[in-house]
Amino acid sequence: MAFDIVIRDARKEDNQALIELDRQCVMGGTIQLVFDRSPDFFARSRAYESFRMCVAEQEGTLIGVGGVTVKSLRVGGITHRWAYFYDLRVRPTHRRQGVAGLIANALVDGIRDAGITGAYSLVIEGNVPSESFVEMRGSLPFKQCALALLSGEAGATRLERIPDISDEVASLLEATYRSYHFTPPWDPEMLHGTLDRLTPLGWQGMYGRRAQKGWGLCFGLWDYSSVMQMTFRGRGAEMHTRPFFLYPLGWQDPQWLLDGLRAARAVIANGGTLLLPHVPGDPVSAVIPEDAFRLGMTLYVRRLAPEEAQTDGFVFIDPADL
Repeated sequence: MAFDIVIRDARKEDNQALIELDRQCVMGGTIQLVFDRSPDFFARSRAYESFRMCVAEQEGTLIGVGGVTVKSLRVGGITHRWAYFYDLRVRPTHRRQGVAGLIANALVDGIRDAGITGAYSLVIEGNVPSESFVEMRGSLPFKQCALALLSGEAGATRLERIPDISDEVASLLEATYRSYHFTPPWDPEMLHGTLDRLTPLGWQGMYGRRAQKGWGLCFGLWDYSSVMQMTFRGRGAEMHTRPFFLYPLGWQDPQWLLDGLRAARAVIANGGTLLLPHVPGDPVSAVIPEDAFRLGMTLYVRRLAPEEAQTDGFVFIDPADL
């Protein structure tokens, strides 16, 4: 029963129990996604400037977990503080007992005074229980999006390492995503902070090509295997990946973007899978091969101001949210 469940902040000594809990919680849908976060369950959350994780405990056993981070994001051209709720997991033997609601309430209470104007979450396509849960709590589908998986492919890279010239890179990122919803303010301070947290990326993992003025292309090749391993099950097959994200990614025009995608695949040609979050119809989706393996997702939002309740325009899908 819910009355004997304790909700508390997660502690570092919970690490192994959380890893075991996560292994029991396969992300179901039309495609199943299995995580292996050993040796550090909290590594994914450290990509954020700050975060809070709460666990549900019953008779000394962890039966659930959930996390939240707060970000400054631009939606409809207006920058607000947004909460992103993620990693909500409940042990299969304890579902339908109100555990998820207790965790979510604790997370909301913990950020109530943070000046939040909206909240969002990502749900894998076909994950009916999660869709029902977020809708029950007042969230609405905002945009259909997807994650494409591309293997490495030999070819010429035609890239150079980007030194620590944050102003030029930040300017390219800001120009790329100026009209997107859910994009952070790409200034040098934000860029430096992001790269410092994306261990082991940093500036040593930034690549690009110069244009006549500034950079025409930039991307960080973030080796996500330092955070977790991913296994995708679907289409009658099982796919183990060493995941890499292009993050941050900026480009001047579609040809620069296509060149960057080819170059990134060449860098990981000896082993790895490139994960590309995108919204159907956006520039990234236009350069993804037709036969690429895709995982659908829905971006849910709640507590939007009326002028922001729109679905037109592209959406920035933060790889750290995945």
